[in-house]
Amino acid sequence: MITDNAATGADFEEHRRRMFGIAYRMPGSAHEAEDVVQDAWLRWNGADREPIAHPGA
Repeated sequence: MITDNAATGADFEEHRRRMFGIAYRMPGSAHEAEDVVQDAWLRWNGADREPIAHPGA
């Protein structure tokens, strides 16, 4: 598991706007989209990202 929180956050932030846009189009609510992005962050932060070649995918 990656322990460098700065790198972890940078990888996530690079794709945050795109994730929000996708999440917003699903329920149509900014509040719900933020919840989806927050859930994605929690999963990303706790995941083993070593085998992930393309985080944006």
